[in-house]
Amino acid sequence: MSHIVDVVMPVYNAAPYLKFSIESILNQSFSDFWFIIIDDGSTDWSREILQQYAKRDTRIQLLRNKNNSWICVSLNKAIDHSNATYILRMDADDISDKDRIRIQVEFMEKHMNVWVCGCNVQCINKEWSVSFIKKYPYTDEDIRKKIFFFNPINHPWAIMRRSALDKAWLYNDNFILAEDLDLWFRLWQYSKFANIPQVLLQYRIFDTNSTHRKSQKMVKQAIKTRMMAIRKYWYKPGVIWWLAITMAFVIQYLSANIVHLLFYKLRSVVQ
Repeated sequence: MSHIVDVVMPVYNAAPYLKFSIESILNQSFSDFWFIIIDDGSTDWSREILQQYAKRDTRIQLLRNKNNSWICVSLNKAIDHSNATYILRMDADDISDKDRIRIQVEFMEKHMNVWVCGCNVQCINKEWSVSFIKKYPYTDEDIRKKIFFFNPINHPWAIMRRSALDKAWLYNDNFILAEDLDLWFRLWQYSKFANIPQVLLQYRIFDTNSTHRKSQKMVKQAIKTRMMAIRKYWYKPGVIWWLAITMAFVIQYLSANIVHLLFYKLRSVVQ
């Protein structure tokens, strides 16, 4: 069956929020997609929920890892299963706006030199209360200026050209906590990036979120990724970018809560 978009969503023990994420995709105003879901060895009732939805909607392509294999393995498996023009990312505890796919696909169709496109998001907590709006730089030039301070296109709300992922050799499992940043650096050698200045997704933040639980490890991975980009891909950060990398070396040894707070303070200054 011909289709233009493959929505790719890895799932690991996301049962309490899973149905809201799934239904936000199935109820999109744009319907020409497959929904490739990878159960990454869940031990809660996520598998049962996924099987129920797969029986109801033939657009769902359900894959499974026998054991928890981390996100890179799951995403590469899904992309190998894909044959659409675009890959659109989704996380199992987030909620997409009903027009998200249509808006992102229309943008990509109008901007053929853009290979990756994100958007703004509304952050919510586990009680569904809105915490704040995350805004991102919109142009390729501004995105490149920010990449040594923070990730300027967040992975869970990106749309990518399938052909671009083939050129970049998919995801590198040496960067399991910075796999998206590593991919962006590799893709940026050939293409332009963009963010749409609209809120197209609700992003759930809570204590079990990897951003909170693994802050120090994520900082280390991000430093490693950026240093490799300078050494291997010939990126040339300015003096202030080197200062940001130096600060990252220091804060990685602080507590997770302090790292998280400093990250958002720094991000608000340079945005």
